[in-house]
Amino acid sequence: MVLGIVSIASMILSCSVAVTLPGGLCGPFAIWLGARAGREIRREPWRWSGAGLATTGLVTGIVGTVLFLLAAAAVAVFLALFFVGLRETGGLDDLMRVMAR
Repeated sequence: MVLGIVSIASMILSCSVAVTLPGGLCGPFAIWLGARAGREIRREPWRWSGAGLATTGLVTGIVGTVLFLLAAAAVAVFLALFFVGLRETGGLDDLMRVMAR
């Protein structure tokens, strides 16, 4: 559950890819742990409790992963539009000349 919450919080509170990336990587791990815990609880309900916590971890992991994928898609679209704009205005040639120095 904690990994899912970290994943969601980092997506919502972060404007930086450097901080978003670790949070985004927590999401799939939270999904895996939540699903595994849920299976173990259903298999041996007399031994384990916390089915609600396992479900919460699974759901927050899914939400965090979806938010991460949306953020990654937004960054990709932004970069694509940025480079298309540079190419259309001729700024890409100037940028390449500056980087080659």
